[in-house]
Amino acid sequence: RESLKDQLLDDLNIGDVRTGRVTSLADFGAFVNIDGADGLVHLSEISWERIQSPKEVLKVGQDVKVEVISIDRERKRIGLSIRRQQDNPWLKKIAHLQEGQLIQGTITHLTKFGAFAKLGEDDLEGLIHVSEISSSRIEHPKEVISEGDTLTLRVIKIDKERQRIGLSIRKVDSAAYADLDWKMLRDEIDAVSDGEDILDIEEFEESQGDEITAIEEAEVTTEQLTVDDNPVVEEEEKSAPAEVIEQEEDTDETVVTEIESEDETTTGEDPDNPDLDKAEESPPADEVVAEDEPEPDEGKVPEETQS
Repeated sequence: RESLKDQLLDDLNIGDVRTGRVTSLADFGAFVNIDGADGLVHLSEISWERIQSPKEVLKVGQDVKVEVISIDRERKRIGLSIRRQQDNPWLKKIAHLQEGQLIQGTITHLTKFGAFAKLGEDDLEGLIHVSEISSSRIEHPKEVISEGDTLTLRVIKIDKERQRIGLSIRKVDSAAYADLDWKMLRDEIDAVSDGEDILDIEEFEESQGDEITAIEEAEVTTEQLTVDDNPVVEEEEKSAPAEVIEQEEDTDETVVTEIESEDETTTGEDPDNPDLDKAEESPPADEVVAEDEPEPDEGKVPEETQS
């Protein structure tokens, strides 16, 4: 058996893919026999999902496809991996993500060094380091956020090898990502269109500008036509001062006419009371005598006084 293992070690290369059978299970991993020699599949290399024991996904006697990830010829040890021959579901989950992107997340757990946030419905989590929570210095994330909070987050790092996502709250409004935000907004609009004939944003803005210019030109043309093609308007505008004078003269004539009509009304006879009219025409006798009496001469003494 030792000679078979020595022969296998000489023939194997890192990256080779072989089919083997599970021979035993342990808390730290599973042993798989390939071509007469056992290799170890560490717990972290069994599945892409987080598991506590190999028994959750493997059983003794099960045939599995493995990839050679390490060879120690001196110690005669072979390191194998099962998960590397499987599609990584984590990569599928992050396929829609890219660094700099904005995304909604729900805070699931707080620690002194940061906060974990769940992204979407795929059980995808990212870490918001305590230095990325607030622009002000804080000792613990609970000073600013709480578990269950739903926040807008910025994806600042995607580590595919370690399967980790770095998030930030304080960089959500950062001007450094303005161009990227604009580009992603355009991509979202294109995605929503789904093949429909929707104008590009720049073309839309240009078309809007052309329409506004056309409307303004149309308004100016309309105003010119209203003035140029209507001679009555021009004549009215040119003769506006004369009209004012004529209106003033008409007003004066109206006032004179009203005064004359009032005089006629005052001197006219009252058809209902002719005696009153005659009384007005002939003043009382005392008033007539008073008017006919001469004024006394200041130099003469009245006769009654002299006698």
